[in-house]
Amino acid sequence: MPKGPKGKRPAPPETTKRKRLNVNEKRERRASGWQLFVKLVGRKAQRGCEPNDRKHSKKADISLRRMRPEDFDRLIRYGEDD
Repeated sequence: MPKGPKGKRPAPPETTKRKRLNVNEKRERRASGWQLFVKLVGRKAQRGCEPNDRKHSKKADISLRRMRPEDFDRLIRYGEDD
């Protein structure tokens, strides 16, 4: 990093990147992942194709089984207006 006057480092820019996500950002990312999961798994069957061709991750399946139905519903409906 280049040094400023008198050998001191310049002040960091005001828009520094955070290393971690805050609670709202974590919730948004988690909700968008589940919304994508429901969209992929819940699509209509294609004509002439195997009806069980939907692929999803085993990790998501295990997580879904452990989740309470209320929590899953809240994640799926995240961002919708009541």
